[in-house]
Amino acid sequence: MFFVDTCVVIQGTKYGHGSCSTIVKHMFGNNTNPVIALTDFTLAEIGLRAEHKTKRAVEGAVHSGSIPLYVTGIKPGEWSDEKQYEHFIDSRLSCLVPDPSDAVLVAAAERFNAEGIITRDRHDIYTTRLFNYLEQKGILLFKPGEFEERYLHHTHL
Repeated sequence: MFFVDTCVVIQGTKYGHGSCSTIVKHMFGNNTNPVIALTDFTLAEIGLRAEHKTKRAVEGAVHSGSIPLYVTGIKPGEWSDEKQYEHFIDSRLSCLVPDPSDAVLVAAAERFNAEGIITRDRHDIYTTRLFNYLEQKGILLFKPGEFEERYLHHTHL
């Protein structure tokens, strides 16, 4: 299972083309392998940041079971809860991921044994230090184009 970052969902629904769009279409499809999932935290971020149509579509897909949802119990904007969650998983995360909301995604990937994370966030997530940390944990880190090429290139959507 791969966790997708909020920015990938918003980019994929906003422009309707490119790797983010391909990933989103796969999410809304029958979601066979590779399984792309969300955390409740990411779902809440989508609710705060995405257009109404995107929010409703994602919520509907989660409700129907098309998109698996993993529960962290953390809400966006609750900075102290975000920090506490990441510290509970691994106290080193705050040094590796300066943005607490991005750290929640990384912590959830570790907690739920995700195979990987798909993100466009080059500033806080896609760093060499975090890449190496996740590699030691057996968690892959992908930019949308890399994920599409590796896992979806031969998938008919």
